[in-house]
Amino acid sequence: MSATVGVRPSTTAAGNSGQVGGGGGERPGRAQSRSTPLRLTLWAAVVSTAVAALLGVTVGAFTAASDGTSSVAQHAAVASDSADLYFSLSDLDAESARLVLLGNGANPATGALDLAGDQIATLAAYNERTTQVDTDLRRLAASGGSADESAISTLTSAVTVYHQIADAAISLDQTAPSAIPDTMGSSAGQPAAAAIGYYARATTLMQSQLLPEAKALRDDKARQLSDAASSAHLAGIIGAVAAGLVGLLALGLAFRMHRQLRLWFRRATNVGVLVTALISLTLALGSVVALAATASDASNAGARFADYLAVTRTRAASYDVDGAVTRYLLMPDTTQAPIQGAQKSAANELHNLSQSGATANKRWDSIVGSNGDIAKITGQITTNPVDGSYFNSVSDIATALIKDTGTARGDEAFDFYYYDSALMTLSNDRLAAFDDSMSSAHSDLAGWSWLPWALAVGALTGLGLGVRPRLAEYR
Repeated sequence: MSATVGVRPSTTAAGNSGQVGGGGGERPGRAQSRSTPLRLTLWAAVVSTAVAALLGVTVGAFTAASDGTSSVAQHAAVASDSADLYFSLSDLDAESARLVLLGNGANPATGALDLAGDQIATLAAYNERTTQVDTDLRRLAASGGSADESAISTLTSAVTVYHQIADAAISLDQTAPSAIPDTMGSSAGQPAAAAIGYYARATTLMQSQLLPEAKALRDDKARQLSDAASSAHLAGIIGAVAAGLVGLLALGLAFRMHRQLRLWFRRATNVGVLVTALISLTLALGSVVALAATASDASNAGARFADYLAVTRTRAASYDVDGAVTRYLLMPDTTQAPIQGAQKSAANELHNLSQSGATANKRWDSIVGSNGDIAKITGQITTNPVDGSYFNSVSDIATALIKDTGTARGDEAFDFYYYDSALMTLSNDRLAAFDDSMSSAHSDLAGWSWLPWALAVGALTGLGLGVRPRLAEYR
């Protein structure tokens, strides 16, 4: 472009340079110490540095946000395995007690194998819980940190010991001499004394060591999940604020440079510098919106998973009640204190579900109410004044067993399944809400691994195209 289009400041005459450059903010009469090309180069360097800083901040912010989102997902998986481990261990002990209690499935009153189906179903549940416990321990060993190695190793060893004792109790009961011809094993409700002794050792290990340690691990992982969600939220907010501030700085410097060029070269617009300003604004504004949305979604994900864990705790507490009732039938010489304690814990957990657990609460009443299933089961246990036994007759034993393990409508197993289904529906809904929040967080971050680089390159290219023709006028 011809130099005659505008009045070019002289690069040799200080007075002339001062007249033209006076609009650049320097006081009249001040001696110029720098030439216009040098000042133009310095401005380009300052704006380039601001754009580079904006790039660095946005890349760092999105990296931190991505790491935070991944951390929430990772901690959620570990917290889920920990919660499932406690639940599986609790029900494993209940199924062990039920297997010993059911013996060979023979009705103690009639000798008919009326409870054989319940015995087979219980054995299947016992095997399923065994598999779940082993799977949860393997996952926790693989995903847990070094701080958890000792706890998981202790749990794994204790589970092995538990299985050895519980399996011995089940085997002793199912191979004991039978009063029924051509069958083996104790009749339901009349377990062998040795089987009860072995099971008592197994459940003591479960109740005094395994479950407390599993509960501590579960609660610790839930806290870590909450901390991870809070950290991810904070990282997103800090990143959004930083990107916004540096973006404003880059935008302000670009507009200030554009004003200087207007004064120096008497041109209304420098398209290249304006493009730099516009791209800087786009990068900053887009980053702020995306990072703020990611922070919100990460926080929501943590809250939604905490809600899901609340349901898993409620299910575990409810299964504790079911197991306590079965253990009481197996060992009626114990008091009902464990049942009452488990009911209190389950009631507290149900209360924490608030209105969303209304359906489960209603169904729970049919199990624990004053005229519910548990009252009808435990009501069969009354000390016989004749022989000191805890059942007045084998008919009472059969009634209690059928009420406890039967799957017909009105039996405790049926009502408990109906109640547990309501909790499972609520659990699935809350897990889906967590998945939706995580999906939104990933969507917020989509494309931002490369987009800041592309926008920064565009901004710097625009700056170069805006400055290069002006510098060319001095060649």
